[in-house]
Amino acid sequence: MSAGQYGARLLDEVQEESLEQLLAEIRHTTNPWPKGVLGFPHLDALLEALRYPAQPAAEERERPELQSSTAPSPAPDDHDPHQADHDGDDDSPLRRRHELYQHKHNAKPKPAAIEITSRKSSSGKTTLCYHLAALSSLPKSHGGKESMVIYIDTDGRFSATRLFQILVHYLSSHNHTNNDIQPGSTSTLTQDAAVHATAREAMNHILTFRPQSSSQLLSLLDSLPTFLLDRTRHSSIHRPLGLIILDQATSFYWQDRFDRDMARLQSKSPGLGLGLVESASPSPSRTARIIERLKALQARFECAVMFSTIAPPPAFTPMHAPPPQVQGQEQMQTHITPSAPHQGPGISPWTAYATLTMTLSRTRVPQFASQMSMDECVRDAEKRFDAVKNARFVASVELKPGQSSREKATAERTGTGRGGRQQAGGFAFKIGEGGVDVDVDSD
Repeated sequence: MSAGQYGARLLDEVQEESLEQLLAEIRHTTNPWPKGVLGFPHLDALLEALRYPAQPAAEERERPELQSSTAPSPAPDDHDPHQADHDGDDDSPLRRRHELYQHKHNAKPKPAAIEITSRKSSSGKTTLCYHLAALSSLPKSHGGKESMVIYIDTDGRFSATRLFQILVHYLSSHNHTNNDIQPGSTSTLTQDAAVHATAREAMNHILTFRPQSSSQLLSLLDSLPTFLLDRTRHSSIHRPLGLIILDQATSFYWQDRFDRDMARLQSKSPGLGLGLVESASPSPSRTARIIERLKALQARFECAVMFSTIAPPPAFTPMHAPPPQVQGQEQMQTHITPSAPHQGPGISPWTAYATLTMTLSRTRVPQFASQMSMDECVRDAEKRFDAVKNARFVASVELKPGQSSREKATAERTGTGRGGRQQAGGFAFKIGEGGVDVDVDSD
């Protein structure tokens, strides 16, 4: 290796970074990345399977050519002057194996971005967001993450009463009140007072915002760093930002589409000059800009992001062309049904951004049989009401085309319930008047 090549190689190894990045790397070295980012064991296990890179041993099994590099090689000749030059060769199999090992151990995990989607409403998305917000805000002594939560409510349906019920239900069902009760006291009133006090304290660290448009949402995301670092604006300055919830992400789709159509009509108006139209350069969509802001917040505060979406209906691809009337109805339905803008075949920008996509669905309750009489229906009405009330919700993993075979296999194995009663790679839960109860078969 010549002196020029050696100098160029040393120059390539020089890296430039800011002081903030250097301190972050030192912190991650002394305190590695936590794998349980949500405090919800089922989602944390799925995230761990998709966020973290493969172990070197698994990578070596997938790449047999690396195993051949471990074969014994002839002993180096100390008197050979050319041997020292070949020891530093970048193309040697042993060096490639060492670099792969270092990359796998030093690689940072993917950002924790979770998408909760469903094809129908009333599938438990908002309630699950409440539950995860409760887990993030509760103290560690009560099973939470003791962090701050940013809840962005774009639908205007946020219910503080419902969130308080979920907090109280979780604290009561997980027996996290013994630390707040004085020794020797078994009073139920004391327990209830301790539970309510803990729930109210946790709600103080869930900050809610209600933007009315995507422009306001962008402004909110831009101003969040300044807001979070200002100790006079909120009382959670001593807590880390653990979770950002966007419920839901596709609320402003039709409003943004109307704005784009109006801008397109104005640009084609004969009253406008050609110079104005030619000078208008295409800008990124608001969805792309919102996602970029969320990525920047994740990179700076190392927090998780969860957002809910409505999945578009599946494309109708019949083998034979339908009649003209049916075609007209389908075209009308296509224009009426709201769906997020797509990026590629069948993948929306939100799905492409998400590390983990969970599809929620409610278990179907069989309807009354057509041959049943009215008396039989009335007699079985109470049982049917109980079945609807106790219906389960199933959260299954939606695998993306870009994910590797290892990630798909790991996600399909993770979270599978006993007896095969639920979909692979997911979990089941119930939503009651109190809150969320995860199915015991999902453990």
